[in-house]
Amino acid sequence: ASAQRATEIMQQLFGMSDARTAFALQALGVAKRHRGHMTDAKTILLEVLDIREQLSGTDSLETAMAIANLIPSLLYSGENTRAEDYGRRMFEVIDQMADIDPISKSFAIYRYGESLIGTGKLEEAEIILQRAISIIDNHFVDHPVVCRMLHSLAILYQCHKEYTLAESQVNRALCIYQKYFGSNSVNAIGIYDELAALFNSQKEYQKAIAASRIVMEIAEKAQIKEHPIYTLAKFRMAYAHHMMDQFTTAETMYLESLTFYINTSGVKHRITQWNIRMICDLYERMNQPEKAAHYKAMLLPKEKDPE
Repeated sequence: ASAQRATEIMQQLFGMSDARTAFALQALGVAKRHRGHMTDAKTILLEVLDIREQLSGTDSLETAMAIANLIPSLLYSGENTRAEDYGRRMFEVIDQMADIDPISKSFAIYRYGESLIGTGKLEEAEIILQRAISIIDNHFVDHPVVCRMLHSLAILYQCHKEYTLAESQVNRALCIYQKYFGSNSVNAIGIYDELAALFNSQKEYQKAIAASRIVMEIAEKAQIKEHPIYTLAKFRMAYAHHMMDQFTTAETMYLESLTFYINTSGVKHRITQWNIRMICDLYERMNQPEKAAHYKAMLLPKEKDPE
């Protein structure tokens, strides 16, 4: 609400094509993304990028940071190639800057690494993420910003099925968050979600349920139940119940998460499709072929499951 009000004031005072308006708009876009309003966030952050390019050119720090803030919204909407293209452009600019502060530089490089994970270029992504982490570690001791990078590196290692390495990144991030923000801070919500994913991957389903429950409790306390991570935690919990043959509990959670994904992302979104495939498998295991067939009709040609 504060960012919305600031944006309105800046627009009235200075118009749209002004750096101060762009700054307020960027705060609004990031706030909407954190609240889970992904479509609105992407629209606003694309507008910020356009203003920054008009004011500062394509090779400026301001434009690069606008891209860094845009990349997560592009990845969420499934525009992975577009995210990588923007990320590479940003990286080439940032990499040539000698006087940039280490946090901004590492943050931009990390966002590029995220985009590479999105397009499946995992070896290149690992090199980029390790570089971003080293920049922070060379200047600070356990700075909180490194936790996001550790989270992305954990996802990458999970994709490689290197679960011990993945868990070590998660545990370091959790220790840093607890050091600065205390236990179960909203800052750590993504790390707990990754922990749930790791436990599911290793068939430690009770631990996955416990980690997912922490995510949901944090989201409820922070009043961000509309954020996709709340529903993702519910989905991960459903998957754990599903794999333990607790079908009735899994069914309820799957259907609740599917309703959310269809309403917010549409039937064709990769995570919606992932949800539908698991529901089909559930009904087949429950020997309910008619229900399975109903959801199979909603499936697109299979793509790789998102981690």
